[in-house]
Amino acid sequence: MKRLTLTARKRTDLGKCSARRMRKNGEIPGVIYGESGSLPLSFWAKELQLALRQMAGSTALISLDIAEEKDIRPAILVESQKNPLTDKILHVDFHEVSMKRKITAHVPVRLEGIDECIGVREESGIFEFHTHEITVRCFPQNLPSEYVVNVANLHVKHAIHIKDLQPVDGAEFVDAADLVIAACGEMKAARNASESNEGAKSPASESAPSSGGGAKKESDKK
Repeated sequence: MKRLTLTARKRTDLGKCSARRMRKNGEIPGVIYGESGSLPLSFWAKELQLALRQMAGSTALISLDIAEEKDIRPAILVESQKNPLTDKILHVDFHEVSMKRKITAHVPVRLEGIDECIGVREESGIFEFHTHEITVRCFPQNLPSEYVVNVANLHVKHAIHIKDLQPVDGAEFVDAADLVIAACGEMKAARNASESNEGAKSPASESAPSSGGGAKKESDKK
């Protein structure tokens, strides 16, 4: 798994105005949650952005080096809030973990072999990616950064479930065994479903004018 280190400092000035001042000065506000409660922190924007880029599409164990403390706190990123227009980071949330206790975490799924998928390439199927992350329970040091699933041998009308995955060393799957990760559907079945949906709409659309016409005739009689 990926392991990164981030420097931080305790934040005493709270509120929206303080957060705006911090961002102007090149800092990003954040919080770490743990058994002892929450602790407001601030991070240097450039260092935080670099760490998030290194984590992109994966899970990582973060060692938070807080300036005012002697100990380094192990944590995992829970959420990073971004400005929807500029994509700049506005706030980050971390969850403190104990290396001696198991945690439950979400791990991204990365697919391999999509271009070689036999169901699409040779059987005219449609590839479907259902589950983009799986949930595992393990000690923090055993947390996988991602889970790679090869779909090259996936045939039409077949699917890959949680129960089909190779176990992760030191980790157990939390999701239901029959949860579908990826599948390959029939092109014909997809077309029939589309035509069925269109057919279900047509009676309603046809009945609307006749209903309106009937109402008009009643008013004419009056």
